Amino acid sequence: MKMNFNLSLNQEVTINNRSSPHLICSGVTGSGKTGVILLSMLKSMSAKVQDRNSINFGKYDFSELGEVGMCADAYVIDGKAGDLTQLPLPEGHIAVTAPQAAGMLRRMTSNMQERYKRYKSGFGHDLVSYEFDGKRVRPVVIVIDELAVLLNDSSVGSEIKGYLFTLLNASRMANIYIYIGIQRPSAEIISRDTTLQLGTRILLLDTVADSNTLKMLFPMVDSELLPMSDGRRGSGLIYVEGQEYATARPVHFPNIYDLDVIQVVKNIQQEIKTDAFVDESEYWQ
Repeated sequence: MKMNFNLSLNQEVTINNRSSPHLICSGVTGSGKTGVILLSMLKSMSAKVQDRNSINFGKYDFSELGEVGMCADAYVIDGKAGDLTQLPLPEGHIAVTAPQAAGMLRRMTSNMQERYKRYKSGFGHDLVSYEFDGKRVRPVVIVIDELAVLLNDSSVGSEIKGYLFTLLNASRMANIYIYIGIQRPSAEIISRDTTLQLGTRILLLDTVADSNTLKMLFPMVDSELLPMSDGRRGSGLIYVEGQEYATARPVHFPNIYDLDVIQVVKNIQQEIKTDAFVDESEYWQ
Protein backbone atom coordinates (compact mmCIF):
# COMPACT_ATOMS: atom_id res chain seq x y z
CA MET A 1 0.00 0.00 0.00
CA LYS A 2 1.39 3.37 -1.08
CA MET A 3 0.45 6.49 0.89
CA ASN A 4 0.06 9.84 -0.85
CA PHE A 5 0.74 12.91 1.30
CA ASN A 6 -0.25 15.54 -1.27
CA LEU A 7 -3.30 17.62 -0.31
CA SER A 8 -5.05 19.75 -2.95
CA LEU A 9 -6.59 22.60 -0.96
CA ASN A 10 -8.06 24.30 -4.04
CA GLN A 11 -7.62 24.24 -7.82
CA GLU A 12 -4.19 25.87 -7.66
CA VAL A 13 -2.65 24.95 -4.30
CA THR A 14 -1.26 21.56 -3.36
CA ILE A 15 0.81 20.99 -0.25
CA ASN A 16 2.80 17.93 0.74
CA ASN A 17 2.98 17.04 4.41
CA ARG A 18 6.30 15.28 3.92
CA SER A 19 8.22 18.09 2.20
CA SER A 20 6.30 20.90 3.94
CA PRO A 21 5.20 19.52 7.31
CA HIS A 22 2.88 21.38 9.67
CA LEU A 23 0.59 24.31 8.88
CA ILE A 24 -0.40 27.62 10.43
CA CYS A 25 -3.38 29.72 9.36
CA SER A 26 -3.80 33.22 10.73
CA GLY A 27 -6.62 35.69 10.25
CA VAL A 28 -8.90 38.09 12.05
CA THR A 29 -12.38 37.10 13.19
CA GLY A 30 -14.56 36.36 10.16
CA SER A 31 -11.65 35.71 7.80
CA GLY A 32 -12.42 32.00 7.38
CA LYS A 33 -9.45 30.74 9.38
CA THR A 34 -11.25 27.86 11.10
CA GLY A 35 -12.68 26.77 7.76
CA VAL A 36 -9.21 26.51 6.20
CA ILE A 37 -7.75 24.34 8.96
CA LEU A 38 -10.93 22.25 8.91
CA LEU A 39 -10.54 21.80 5.14
CA SER A 40 -6.90 20.78 5.63
CA MET A 41 -7.92 18.29 8.32
CA LEU A 42 -10.64 16.69 6.19
CA LYS A 43 -8.27 16.36 3.24
CA SER A 44 -5.71 14.72 5.52
CA MET A 45 -8.25 12.31 7.01
CA SER A 46 -9.52 11.06 3.66
CA ALA A 47 -8.40 7.82 2.03
CA LYS A 48 -8.97 9.40 -1.39
CA VAL A 49 -5.83 10.54 -3.21
CA GLN A 50 -5.65 14.35 -3.28
CA ASP A 51 -2.75 14.51 -5.74
CA ARG A 52 -3.86 15.77 -9.16
CA ASN A 53 -0.69 14.34 -10.73
CA SER A 54 -1.64 10.82 -9.68
CA ILE A 55 -3.65 8.49 -11.88
CA ASN A 56 -5.53 7.61 -8.68
CA PHE A 57 -6.69 11.18 -8.01
CA GLY A 58 -10.05 11.06 -6.25
CA LYS A 59 -9.81 7.32 -5.64
CA TYR A 60 -8.45 4.99 -2.96
CA ASP A 61 -7.13 1.45 -3.06
CA PHE A 62 -6.16 -0.51 0.04
CA SER A 63 -4.71 -3.41 -1.93
CA GLU A 64 -1.05 -4.33 -1.51
CA LEU A 65 -0.03 -2.32 -4.56
CA GLY A 66 -2.73 0.33 -4.29
CA GLU A 67 -2.51 4.01 -3.36
CA VAL A 68 -4.48 5.86 -0.69
CA GLY A 69 -4.57 9.37 0.74
CA MET A 70 -3.17 10.13 4.17
CA CYS A 71 -5.99 8.39 6.09
CA ALA A 72 -4.94 10.47 9.10
CA ASP A 73 -6.33 9.94 12.57
CA ALA A 74 -7.42 13.44 13.66
CA TYR A 75 -7.23 15.04 17.09
CA VAL A 76 -8.76 18.46 17.77
CA ILE A 77 -7.97 21.16 20.33
CA ASP A 78 -10.38 24.11 20.08
CA GLY A 79 -9.64 26.94 22.49
CA LYS A 80 -12.94 28.70 21.79
CA ALA A 81 -15.13 25.55 21.98
CA GLY A 82 -16.40 26.27 18.48
CA ASP A 83 -17.39 24.24 15.43
CA LEU A 84 -14.49 21.80 15.65
CA THR A 85 -15.76 20.41 18.96
CA GLN A 86 -18.95 19.23 17.24
CA LEU A 87 -17.13 16.86 14.88
CA PRO A 88 -18.00 13.16 15.34
CA LEU A 89 -14.49 12.05 16.30
CA PRO A 90 -13.70 9.11 18.62
CA GLU A 91 -13.71 9.58 22.38
CA GLY A 92 -10.61 11.34 23.64
CA HIS A 93 -9.91 13.05 20.32
CA ILE A 94 -11.31 16.49 21.26
CA ALA A 95 -10.01 18.93 23.89
CA VAL A 96 -11.47 22.33 24.76
CA THR A 97 -9.97 23.74 27.95
CA ALA A 98 -6.31 24.59 28.36
CA PRO A 99 -5.74 21.73 30.89
CA GLN A 100 -7.38 19.30 28.46
CA ALA A 101 -5.16 20.65 25.67
CA ALA A 102 -2.05 20.19 27.81
CA GLY A 103 -3.13 16.63 28.60
CA MET A 104 -3.67 15.77 24.94
CA LEU A 105 -0.34 17.25 23.84
CA ARG A 106 1.38 15.41 26.70
CA ARG A 107 -0.11 12.14 25.43
CA MET A 108 0.83 12.92 21.83
CA THR A 109 4.42 13.67 22.85
CA SER A 110 4.56 10.35 24.70
CA ASN A 111 3.00 8.53 21.73
CA MET A 112 5.56 10.06 19.42
CA GLN A 113 8.40 8.88 21.61
CA GLU A 114 6.92 5.38 21.81
CA ARG A 115 6.71 5.24 18.03
CA TYR A 116 10.39 6.04 17.78
CA LYS A 117 11.24 3.28 20.25
CA ARG A 118 9.18 0.58 18.58
CA TYR A 119 9.51 1.20 14.87
CA LYS A 120 13.05 1.59 13.64
CA SER A 121 12.99 1.66 9.86
CA GLY A 122 16.71 2.05 9.32
CA PHE A 123 19.23 4.87 9.02
CA GLY A 124 18.01 7.75 6.86
CA HIS A 125 14.34 6.68 6.97
CA ASP A 126 11.32 7.76 8.97
CA LEU A 127 8.17 5.95 10.04
CA VAL A 128 6.50 6.47 6.69
CA SER A 129 9.02 3.91 5.41
CA TYR A 130 8.18 1.43 8.17
CA GLU A 131 6.23 -1.60 7.04
CA PHE A 132 5.39 -4.72 9.02
CA ASP A 133 3.46 -7.52 7.34
CA GLY A 134 2.36 -5.02 4.70
CA LYS A 135 1.02 -2.56 7.27
CA ARG A 136 2.00 1.09 7.73
CA VAL A 137 2.12 3.42 10.72
CA ARG A 138 -1.02 5.53 10.47
CA PRO A 139 -0.52 9.31 10.10
CA VAL A 140 -1.86 11.56 12.86
CA VAL A 141 -3.02 15.15 12.49
CA ILE A 142 -3.38 17.42 15.53
CA VAL A 143 -5.52 20.50 14.83
CA ILE A 144 -5.24 23.41 17.27
CA ASP A 145 -7.59 26.37 16.83
CA GLU A 146 -7.32 29.62 18.80
CA LEU A 147 -3.83 28.76 20.04
CA ALA A 148 -3.38 32.16 21.70
CA VAL A 149 -6.24 31.46 24.13
CA LEU A 150 -4.52 28.28 25.26
CA LEU A 151 -1.02 29.75 25.54
CA ASN A 152 -2.29 32.65 27.64
CA ASP A 153 -3.63 30.31 30.31
CA SER A 154 -1.67 31.06 33.50
CA SER A 155 -1.72 27.48 34.79
CA VAL A 156 -0.67 25.38 31.78
CA GLY A 157 0.20 27.84 29.00
CA SER A 158 3.95 27.28 29.32
CA GLU A 159 3.41 23.51 29.42
CA ILE A 160 1.42 23.66 26.18
CA LYS A 161 4.13 25.77 24.57
CA GLY A 162 6.80 23.25 25.57
CA TYR A 163 4.93 20.24 24.16
CA LEU A 164 4.11 22.14 20.98
CA PHE A 165 7.75 23.07 20.43
CA THR A 166 8.81 19.43 20.89
CA LEU A 167 6.17 18.12 18.51
CA LEU A 168 6.87 20.70 15.81
CA ASN A 169 10.57 19.88 15.87
CA ALA A 170 10.35 16.09 16.03
CA SER A 171 6.94 14.76 15.04
CA ARG A 172 7.24 14.67 11.24
CA MET A 173 9.59 11.70 11.40
CA ALA A 174 6.98 9.97 13.57
CA ASN A 175 4.24 10.62 10.98
CA ILE A 176 2.50 13.23 13.17
CA TYR A 177 1.53 16.67 11.79
CA ILE A 178 0.30 19.88 13.43
CA TYR A 179 -2.24 22.37 12.00
CA ILE A 180 -2.57 25.64 13.93
CA GLY A 181 -5.18 28.39 13.75
CA ILE A 182 -4.38 31.71 15.42
CA GLN A 183 -5.73 35.23 14.99
CA ARG A 184 -2.45 37.10 15.32
CA PRO A 185 0.88 35.22 15.69
CA SER A 186 2.77 37.86 17.67
CA ALA A 187 6.21 37.12 19.09
CA GLU A 188 4.77 37.54 22.60
CA ILE A 189 2.51 34.52 22.03
CA ILE A 190 4.49 32.24 19.72
CA SER A 191 8.18 32.60 18.95
CA ARG A 192 9.53 33.09 15.44
CA ASP A 193 11.60 29.91 15.90
CA THR A 194 8.32 28.05 16.39
CA THR A 195 6.59 29.55 13.35
CA LEU A 196 9.60 28.66 11.19
CA GLN A 197 8.90 24.98 11.93
CA LEU A 198 5.55 25.34 10.12
CA GLY A 199 6.15 24.53 6.46
CA THR A 200 2.83 25.94 5.19
CA ARG A 201 1.88 29.45 6.30
CA ILE A 202 -1.45 31.05 5.41
CA LEU A 203 -2.66 34.56 6.20
CA LEU A 204 -6.31 35.33 5.46
CA LEU A 205 -7.57 38.87 4.91
CA ASP A 206 -3.97 40.03 4.54
CA THR A 207 -5.30 43.41 3.46
CA VAL A 208 -6.03 44.26 7.12
CA ALA A 209 -3.02 42.50 8.69
CA ASP A 210 -0.45 44.50 10.63
CA SER A 211 3.25 44.51 9.72
CA ASN A 212 4.23 42.31 12.69
CA THR A 213 1.90 39.53 11.53
CA LEU A 214 3.32 39.74 8.01
CA LYS A 215 6.88 39.53 9.34
CA MET A 216 6.06 36.57 11.58
CA LEU A 217 4.51 34.51 8.79
CA PHE A 218 6.65 35.60 5.84
CA PRO A 219 10.07 36.58 7.24
CA MET A 220 11.83 35.72 3.98
CA VAL A 221 10.71 38.90 2.20
CA ASP A 222 10.14 42.58 2.98
CA SER A 223 6.48 42.88 3.95
CA GLU A 224 6.12 45.93 1.69
CA LEU A 225 7.01 43.75 -1.30
CA LEU A 226 4.38 41.10 -0.59
CA PRO A 227 1.48 40.79 -3.04
CA MET A 228 -2.06 41.45 -1.87
CA SER A 229 -5.17 39.30 -2.17
CA ASP A 230 -8.56 40.55 -3.33
CA GLY A 231 -9.72 41.06 0.27
CA ARG A 232 -12.64 38.60 0.16
CA ARG A 233 -13.47 36.23 3.00
CA GLY A 234 -11.40 33.11 2.40
CA SER A 235 -8.74 35.06 0.49
CA GLY A 236 -5.21 35.78 1.61
CA LEU A 237 -1.57 34.81 1.11
CA ILE A 238 0.09 31.40 1.26
CA TYR A 239 3.69 30.23 1.43
CA VAL A 240 4.58 26.54 1.07
CA GLU A 241 8.12 25.32 1.62
CA GLY A 242 9.57 23.33 -1.25
CA GLN A 243 7.49 25.05 -3.95
CA GLU A 244 8.94 26.77 -6.99
CA TYR A 245 7.98 30.23 -5.75
CA ALA A 246 10.19 31.84 -3.11
CA THR A 247 7.62 34.16 -1.55
CA ALA A 248 3.96 34.20 -0.55
CA ARG A 249 1.30 34.38 -3.24
CA PRO A 250 -2.43 35.22 -3.29
CA VAL A 251 -4.90 32.41 -2.70
CA HIS A 252 -8.63 31.89 -2.26
CA PHE A 253 -10.14 28.94 -0.40
CA PRO A 254 -13.60 27.47 -0.94
CA ASN A 255 -16.19 27.76 1.80
CA ILE A 256 -16.02 24.40 3.60
CA TYR A 257 -19.37 25.12 5.26
CA ASP A 258 -21.12 24.66 1.92
CA LEU A 259 -20.69 20.98 2.74
CA ASP A 260 -22.43 18.91 5.38
CA VAL A 261 -19.20 18.65 7.37
CA ILE A 262 -20.57 16.24 9.98
CA GLN A 263 -21.64 13.79 7.28
CA VAL A 264 -18.34 14.22 5.43
CA VAL A 265 -16.45 13.18 8.57
CA LYS A 266 -18.70 10.14 8.97
CA ASN A 267 -18.20 9.18 5.32
CA ILE A 268 -14.43 9.49 5.64
CA GLN A 269 -14.38 7.30 8.73
CA GLN A 270 -16.30 4.64 6.83
CA GLU A 271 -13.70 4.72 4.03
CA ILE A 272 -10.76 3.92 6.30
CA LYS A 273 -9.66 0.34 6.83
CA THR A 274 -7.93 0.63 10.19
CA ASP A 275 -6.62 -2.94 9.93
CA ALA A 276 -4.41 -1.73 7.07
CA PHE A 277 -2.30 0.02 9.69
CA VAL A 278 -0.07 -1.25 12.48
CA ASP A 279 -1.94 -2.04 15.70
CA GLU A 280 -0.65 0.45 18.31
CA SER A 281 -3.31 -0.20 20.96
CA GLU A 282 -0.71 -1.73 23.28
CA TYR A 283 0.86 1.64 24.06
CA TRP A 284 -1.06 4.43 22.29
CA GLN A 285 -2.66 6.81 24.78
